[in-house]
Amino acid sequence: MKSIAKIWSVLLSNNLKTEITPHQVCLMYTAAKLVRASYRFKEDSYIDAQSYLEQARKMHDEKEFKEFKKKFTTSYDI
Repeated sequence: MKSIAKIWSVLLSNNLKTEITPHQVCLMYTAAKLVRASYRFKEDSYIDAQSYLEQARKMHDEKEFKEFKKKFTTSYDI
């Protein structure tokens, strides 16, 4: 997802204010699967959408946790 985010950011650089994050890639893949599912039933579309959404949640949580930890951890903490 990180590599895809980098490539998409380059391809869309003239249209973006900031780079695309890996968790946003997962969200966009989820959206694509939802669009597919809206046209016809294919079980894979639902399974893939759930998987991408769960991966996005985990990535987003990790990012928020790292930012929180950096913000509230002092150099004295072990």
